[in-house]
Amino acid sequence: MHGFDEDTCLVLPEWAIRSGPRETIYFDPEKVTAAIVTCGGLCPGLNDVVQNIVFTLSDYGVPEDQILGIRYGLRGFYERDDKPVTLTRRAVDGIHLKGGTVLGTSRGGANIKEIVRRIDLWGLDMVFVIGGNGGNAAADAIQEEVEKQGVRCVVAGVPKSIDNDILLVDKCFGFDTAVEEAQRALLAAKVEASSGYKGLGIVKLMGRSSGFIAMQASMASGGAGTKGEIARGWAVTSQVAAYKHGLNINSFAPASGKEV
Repeated sequence: MHGFDEDTCLVLPEWAIRSGPRETIYFDPEKVTAAIVTCGGLCPGLNDVVQNIVFTLSDYGVPEDQILGIRYGLRGFYERDDKPVTLTRRAVDGIHLKGGTVLGTSRGGANIKEIVRRIDLWGLDMVFVIGGNGGNAAADAIQEEVEKQGVRCVVAGVPKSIDNDILLVDKCFGFDTAVEEAQRALLAAKVEASSGYKGLGIVKLMGRSSGFIAMQASMASGGAGTKGEIARGWAVTSQVAAYKHGLNINSFAPASGKEV
């Protein structure tokens, strides 16, 4: 699958193979013990992902009493007060209707060697790490340590980003919800701006280094301009969407603003 992807115009590396069912699988499902852990900040859809990993493992034949949920992030591997919980189909039924993550989460401070020691001690064959930049960096470090120590385990990173800024993923979970919620703020700004004389409403949206939320929410809500339209001549480091009413907002760059 090396070459160009027609949908993204992205040069795919040789190891980038589209996921999906395979004719043969490496593990014998009846002998698999798997663990799921959520890391970092909250994101819409975390419980949906946990639920469907459990459902899929169960559908493949993994015994329900051999699917573990790690509590409160990676520290849950070795914190004595937070023991892993068993994730059965019944236990995860309906969790997609709840916000946050039923497993709990935490940030940073992971002891990679201790995590790998527990993976070996518990006989885990698969570890699913649901996280963002830090979580997937930790998953990579765990995989390297697993290989270094000769532990037989696959570490799967599940990218969590409402910014939708991971190009090898068709769409990051949580992005659609973020766009829908952003529209509500934009429509409120539209009401404020349209009610005032030459009113201007500006909404700051999350995006880090990408503007997909601002762009999609602006397009979906109608009448809003995106950063590229409203911020010429402004030193803007975050993603912005605005609604203008009866004025040319490009002429309102502050005198102290740094041109970009």
